[in-house]
Amino acid sequence: MVRLSKGVHLLLEPRSVWQAGLVVPVEGGRVTMALPWQGMLMLGTTDTAFEGDPADCVVTPQDVAQVLAEASVALAREMVRPDAVRFAFAGLRVLPLGGDTTANSRREHLVRTGRFGMVSIAGGKLTTHRRIALEALRRLPELRLSNLRLVDEPLARAAEASDGDGIDPDIVKHMTEIYGPASLAVLRQQRHRANALERVHPQGPDVWAQVYHALESEWATTVEDVVRRRTTLAVRGLATPAVRAAVGRAMA
Repeated sequence: MVRLSKGVHLLLEPRSVWQAGLVVPVEGGRVTMALPWQGMLMLGTTDTAFEGDPADCVVTPQDVAQVLAEASVALAREMVRPDAVRFAFAGLRVLPLGGDTTANSRREHLVRTGRFGMVSIAGGKLTTHRRIALEALRRLPELRLSNLRLVDEPLARAAEASDGDGIDPDIVKHMTEIYGPASLAVLRQQRHRANALERVHPQGPDVWAQVYHALESEWATTVEDVVRRRTTLAVRGLATPAVRAAVGRAMA
């Protein structure tokens, strides 16, 4: 039913503020993108067939070279220097079978029900996750006759509230962008944690309140959970040995 496609992104430190989003055609009918994100420049993605254990999916030097070379078609070469790369990550797309290459495979989602009732999904995008979920639910025997429908309810947005008074505006902005309505719960860590609003790394916006919130409310169980999956420390290249040790002490 499916094939795997590997995609790689790079996060670069721009020499100046970068606010434009670019989509650049490259060979093979693909496009590469350059987008501002969290004060950095995100480049990518690649699209190559992947076989083997998904746990073995990693970013290779060849991947980095490809992304930088494709970005240099539209960006000045001094912007896409290898030494500007802060972080690199790779993921696998689960695409429906078809097409001579993964780049030509359909991106629309496909939902199938096996003969024993297992519902499987391939393809799709995060932007259509609600519709995909609805189609999957309609495949479940106990819900097939239910009146399931999409509700036009916007995703929640956060408003800066009184808990943000007297706090560094950059920290409040960072909390709002990362946590949305949950940002107030994170900021309330300052009520019983003396260092809650101190930055974990002096060069980044993440504060210790996020670490405590990750442990108490987001099921973080390892240092890697905190620095890579619950904060932006790793993607900013700030998850240094000292930072990891400090987070480990907080967890202990």
